[in-house]
Amino acid sequence: MNDPDTLVQFWSTDTVPVTQRRKYWIDAVGQSIAKVEITIPDDAHFRAELRSREMGVLRISKTEASVGVTVRRTAANIATDSHERYFLVGSYRAMWSLGTHGRAERLQPEDLVLLSSRREYTLRLPEASEVFSISFPSSWISVWIANPEDHVGVRLDASMGWSRVLCAFVRQLCSEFANATVDMQGTLVDQLGALIGLAVEDAPDTTRSAARSVYERVRKVLLDRHVESSLTAADVAADLGMSVRTLYRHTSGLRISIPRAIAEIRLETAKRMLASRVFRALSVAEIGRRCGYSDASHFVRQFRLFCGLTPGEFRRQT
Repeated sequence: MNDPDTLVQFWSTDTVPVTQRRKYWIDAVGQSIAKVEITIPDDAHFRAELRSREMGVLRISKTEASVGVTVRRTAANIATDSHERYFLVGSYRAMWSLGTHGRAERLQPEDLVLLSSRREYTLRLPEASEVFSISFPSSWISVWIANPEDHVGVRLDASMGWSRVLCAFVRQLCSEFANATVDMQGTLVDQLGALIGLAVEDAPDTTRSAARSVYERVRKVLLDRHVESSLTAADVAADLGMSVRTLYRHTSGLRISIPRAIAEIRLETAKRMLASRVFRALSVAEIGRRCGYSDASHFVRQFRLFCGLTPGEFRRQT
């Protein structure tokens, strides 16, 4: 069994002259966590330590600094850093703030936030700080969260719901990570993933609100164009001025399928027409055609699948 102490890497500004501490600290953070720019307003009194170790797919890092700092992940950092990872970050001594996606978020001690190595961000730690960072690859987090990018920059409130459970777990994990044995890694890693998945689904998510706004626009396009039998997600995306990938990213966050949404709107229209006296003279096949179904048999199959009746049976009952 490996000795946990031999797995922990350690950096301290006490090992270098005061004039070299800024560069030393930026290099240490870049090597252990991610390439960033760090603003240190008080070089003369700046002291910091960093402990870091790998735990399966995770890398857990703890930093302590004697004065407030500002940490920026810039476009230049991203261009020179090929490691694509996500970070779960928390601060435990004082209020702190995050700027990303063009918005600012003020966070309480013990709150967490998910960050991406592909996104610019600014962390402001106005006082002496104790910060924990857990980094992991996108392939791992995607097992627990369908669309991690939708949750980047969203506050995970340490006082509410599953976020409270996650924040407590992370606090314990980061406090004890130096002592965790290799035998414990699998259990701890799986528990972290499961709690992240629960917490992000439970969080009041402004990104999800944005996704709902996009879907309202999607629905308007579908209402306008559902009668077109060849309508596809690519057509909808083009009408909205976005790529198909972006469209699916928004709608999948709400667990909405574009093909299913098209079918539902077509069938709701068909139900109204079948129940209306105005369209009694139209055949079932003609109603299907007017609702976007060029194949009458496909219309009948879809209608039975969604409604439990054939169009003819539905018409007779209404």
